[in-house]
Amino acid sequence: MAIFNEILVGRFNRGLQKLFAIKAGPPVRQLAGEISVNHPLQSGSENRYLEGWQSFAYFDGIVATAGQNTSSRLRNPPSSNIIVVLERIIVTASAAADQFFLEHQGSTADLSIIAHSTAERWDPRGNAASATVRSINSAGSPTVALFAKLFLALAANSSADFIINPVHEIPLLPGDAIQVRSNNVALAMNVSWFWRERFLEESERT
Repeated sequence: MAIFNEILVGRFNRGLQKLFAIKAGPPVRQLAGEISVNHPLQSGSENRYLEGWQSFAYFDGIVATAGQNTSSRLRNPPSSNIIVVLERIIVTASAAADQFFLEHQGSTADLSIIAHSTAERWDPRGNAASATVRSINSAGSPTVALFAKLFLALAANSSADFIINPVHEIPLLPGDAIQVRSNNVALAMNVSWFWRERFLEESERT
């Protein structure tokens, strides 16, 4: 059969090949006719589990420490084989106004206090604990800054979310870390992390 309306924009075919691990030639060479691609499957949060996603949340309440910034970090270990998608990162300036950086880069380091919990999951049908590592800084252990990418300025006792809509969701791949860090020293801070994660498919690892 002749091929008509041949797709010349290769990124869509490459995307399908990666997503479904399709071998050999282009999975879609033409517009409809023989093949029509419809990808979205998720119909509600309760069905994410069926697609391999696990949802988690964690809260850090960090006390002020004289002479150093306050920080909360979430890290995806290099060997996790997990992709993490941050859905919400809510920051509260406790007692005093301040500015907050959202920092992200490759890192295998944690802050001085590591928090682990088996109660982070939202859905009991999946893993009880996340593959990520959560940590905060403590007295005498200054924060190592990552690369600053977003910035918020908050009044005392006010909150804001770094992620406003689904377009802003942030992928966190193995070997990367993300953290919220206060601009001023000796400031109490609350951070709420909300994310989903799933195993990377073989075709996604390259």
